[in-house]
Amino acid sequence: MKKVIQSFLCSLFVLALFFINNSIVHGAEKNIEEAENGVLPFEQKVKGTEIIDGKRVTVYEDLPDKIITYENPITKEKTVLVDNEISSLSVDNEISPLCASCDYTVQTKNYQWIEKQDYNFGWHPDFSSYKRASGYYFSVTKSVSFGVSVGYGFVSVSAAQSASAGYFIEADYSKWSRPAVFGVYMVTNYKEEKYNAAGKLLSTTYKNYPSAQKTYEKVLYQ
Repeated sequence: MKKVIQSFLCSLFVLALFFINNSIVHGAEKNIEEAENGVLPFEQKVKGTEIIDGKRVTVYEDLPDKIITYENPITKEKTVLVDNEISSLSVDNEISPLCASCDYTVQTKNYQWIEKQDYNFGWHPDFSSYKRASGYYFSVTKSVSFGVSVGYGFVSVSAAQSASAGYFIEADYSKWSRPAVFGVYMVTNYKEEKYNAAGKLLSTTYKNYPSAQKTYEKVLYQ
């Protein structure tokens, strides 16, 4: 009876070791279904300005359908390729011939949604305080960029630069006013797959990236 119990306990111990080892080996490849928030590996480009619903708005390029980021293991420098830049790579293998020793991350767009249609991204960077003014001029061709933290991460926002001439936004001179930047607050979900230099999948995660679209200047009062 004693030998039977000892044999049973030994079997349990071996089985436990197997599951622990299996967990360690495959832990790095486990898919994480819950979405995390992240920061885009590049700054979103601006296409230009348009008149929409009577307002001059800044229009941004759409976020890419696919992003590949290579990281040099020695210098830690990163190279980012998007959409048509990726088409020059091998169809069967994402590994770049220019960086055979680099680990890399492949991000594929899943879906996106509008978090808020008319979101206040913050004060216009050209105006540090409130003042009395009958209105404000903004450049049609020049812009200024700033970063802001939102619920889903970090967003790069572009606004028309303050100017002595250009398009004019009226303000009530009897009140203290200050321009802010409003626009569409969007969130895009990407599937993120990390590979080592040999092309072996290490992990899969899902991340939400916030971005701005159709931003414009709006006068606020104290």
